[in-house]
Amino acid sequence: MASRIALLTGATGFLGSSLAVELLRSDRERVYCLVRPRGDITARLHAAVRAAADAAGIEGGLDEQLHRLVPLAGDIGAPGLGLTPEDRSQLESNQPDEVWHSAASLRYEDKHKGEIVATNVGGTTNLVETVAGLGIPELNHISTAYVAGAKVGDVHEEPYDPEFEPNNWYEASKRQGEDVVVANATRFARVRIMRPSIVVGTLSTYRSSSDSGYYGFLAGLERFCRVVERKQVGYLDSHRVKLLVEPNSSLNLVPIDVLVEEAVTLADDARADGRYFHLTNPFPITIERARVGPESAIDRLRLDLVEDRELLGEYDRLLDHALDFYRPYLRNDKNFIRARDGADPPDAIRISDDDLATLSIVHLEQKRGAGRPKPGNPAVDGAEA
Repeated sequence: MASRIALLTGATGFLGSSLAVELLRSDRERVYCLVRPRGDITARLHAAVRAAADAAGIEGGLDEQLHRLVPLAGDIGAPGLGLTPEDRSQLESNQPDEVWHSAASLRYEDKHKGEIVATNVGGTTNLVETVAGLGIPELNHISTAYVAGAKVGDVHEEPYDPEFEPNNWYEASKRQGEDVVVANATRFARVRIMRPSIVVGTLSTYRSSSDSGYYGFLAGLERFCRVVERKQVGYLDSHRVKLLVEPNSSLNLVPIDVLVEEAVTLADDARADGRYFHLTNPFPITIERARVGPESAIDRLRLDLVEDRELLGEYDRLLDHALDFYRPYLRNDKNFIRARDGADPPDAIRISDDDLATLSIVHLEQKRGAGRPKPGNPAVDGAEA
């Protein structure tokens, strides 16, 4: 296809930086990247994209391609994206063919409701108004598969069902962001709403810069271990810990390199009709299997999976409280349908037990090497559950 020009938000985040790598590899002539005006925006952008390329196992970090990235100082939280008149004029003169909106708040707690809504709803509104005004014809909006909320069973690539409540403010805000996109769809030639599940590192290097999603779950387990050892030294050596889950529920983990490759392929394929696309894994991992990762990565923690809250002891209840955010994802089962797969899903996306264990081990080793991970989710980064 003819060379294209893209505009990307969230390019310094986990998902956005990997998207930037894939857009460069797909021969975009130029990728304009909205970067919050803090410090040297070119240096920050290049560092993020080099790190994403390195994590994907790309030799040289795409250094020879970085000149095709054009940083623009701006903020999705500001009207007009905070673009200067000069940068807006540059976009008008060098008309992008598409916009990729991956910037999002990954927070979920009630106390952060204002920030979450301002970023994921207000920011999406600012983005849509600005790029529609610039005449950019295609909008690729990164949402989340978990707009499905409390729905279980088959989840299709269609508008979310409002009869099922969202589990937290992150999910609620991503629903509202989708509402903004759909309400403005007629202002674009093509709108795609792409819904990732729980994003993890690549299957080539197992590295990731994310601290949320599955990695937030691991961090919660690790913090729990430290708390228990402070309360009762040696407890984990002689006791198993009960985790309240539904063992046959599944975690839908999708490797970041597979996700961005699928996203760009869908955007480049004129035959990929439709508005909603699941960027999910057709081979989800049961909670029973998922224990392979944490138990091989977190020292001495041995888990028994139980379904009855009455079986929980003092420390078991402490763990249950520590993982409060993840409870909806540990006690329900969603089957994300990908219409494009038909009866032949891509086997390359399958995560083996060894893959899962290594994803956990490599991530925790990275964090330990850089110092103890800070609690909580990053505020504005790439979009993932």
